[in-house]
Amino acid sequence: MTHPRKKPITITISHIHISVSADVLSDPAVVLVCEGLDTVANVTVNGVTVGAVDNMFIRHVFDVKSVLKVRFNRCCDDRILIQ
Repeated sequence: MTHPRKKPITITISHIHISVSADVLSDPAVVLVCEGLDTVANVTVNGVTVGAVDNMFIRHVFDVKSVLKVRFNRCCDDRILIQ
């Protein structure tokens, strides 16, 4: 039996924290390279979606320079929407 929800719920299955220095952010390009992400996943950095994937057998590269902050950054994948 299904119960209707008033609002969809998003659950983050996995996350990592990345510390970034000012030197890294001064580089002309900063990318996040992911291998072996789940079959279907959305990748977010600091709450901003930087990409969506649907193939776990290839390497995925995302431009993240514009969303990174000095020091603490949170990266998530596998966001599931429950309705």
